[in-house]
Amino acid sequence: MQSASAPTFSSASLRCASAIRSHLVQSSRDIGWTSVLVDHHRIDADEDPFETLPTPDQTIVVMTRGAQRIASFRCGAWREAVYRVGTVGLTAGGLSDRLRRRRSRNAQPFEKVNLYVPEEFFVEAAEHFRGIGTQRVERVRSALAFDDRLLGETVLALLEAMRRNVPDFYAEAAMQWLATHMLTMGGKWFDERDDRRHCGLIDDHRLARVLEFMSARFADVLTLDDFAAEAGVSKFHFARLFKERTGLSPYAMLVEIRLDSSKRMLRTTDLAVATVAMRCGFASPTHFSTLFRKRLGLSPTAFRAIAR
Repeated sequence: MQSASAPTFSSASLRCASAIRSHLVQSSRDIGWTSVLVDHHRIDADEDPFETLPTPDQTIVVMTRGAQRIASFRCGAWREAVYRVGTVGLTAGGLSDRLRRRRSRNAQPFEKVNLYVPEEFFVEAAEHFRGIGTQRVERVRSALAFDDRLLGETVLALLEAMRRNVPDFYAEAAMQWLATHMLTMGGKWFDERDDRRHCGLIDDHRLARVLEFMSARFADVLTLDDFAAEAGVSKFHFARLFKERTGLSPYAMLVEIRLDSSKRMLRTTDLAVATVAMRCGFASPTHFSTLFRKRLGLSPTAFRAIAR
């Protein structure tokens, strides 16, 4: 049963599961829900880079079992995060993602739930936030990884409702709450660098290739010779060209990529600060903490406490 005016997810969302190498454990398509599409995946193997399929619906991914390292190619660079139980990722309607996945070292399968939520739920919820005479501001709802306990619990409740074959009115009410919750908590997960309308991509293909190389290999020991070889130019010409186009030296850009990765790791894992420093390519925990404090004005431990 569904109310006459309830939003309906796009038929394009039904094709999205075909882009994921997984076993579809459970899906709301089997019980006829139309207010949201809920696909429960189990993934047994790592995946080389693959492209998700776009849909007009908001895509919400919630990790429900295991752990994985996921990298997303956005704005000309790979960005990596660790997904554990309860970690959430977002892709705004109309966008696709280029992703690669790696399981945790125990090599156990991991499970995740993909929700495809009609945009109308967010439009309706936004109207309640809009003051009289003010214009509603649209934001692209994309984020690589963040934690939201309530959203995770809502997904588990939806899975249980699916098992019990609960009618669609339950899903409709859940999506009304979810859209309102996301708009209320937007400042918690929104990152301007995830908004691909403002990518500012470098138009020089040599430098774009180097940025992708940096973001894929940031944990390794990298030198100016490595970057110049990737660009196919001399290291002296490369260093000058890179700074002219980006405003940063190659090393400064590498540090920015490492710090951004460390922030996501601090926010989404319980790894010790020293381990985060090592996995992000810093020479030592002390060096990492010094750069982190200089960049953000607080220690990695303090950042983690605030972010949580």
